[in-house]
Amino acid sequence: MNTEEIIELAYSEIGALLGADAELEVKLGTDDGGRTLDFHVIGDENATIVRKEITNFYHGFRTIIIFSYEPDYELNEEDVII
Repeated sequence: MNTEEIIELAYSEIGALLGADAELEVKLGTDDGGRTLDFHVIGDENATIVRKEITNFYHGFRTIIIFSYEPDYELNEEDVII
């Protein structure tokens, strides 16, 4: 299976778990340990679902699951410590 097919398979398998409304991005990456398959999702609940279903390796690639979220609060300038 080539890398494009692996990415398409990841979209179809994980996309089905998360539902049509979930935002999912799958990319190839690299780090000191070699090639990675990076899953980017919105929300920690979606990240938990992906982490339960995907092992540390997916078709020969190490997996990295990253999520982003909107915080429930806003910082003012005086709250930021530099």
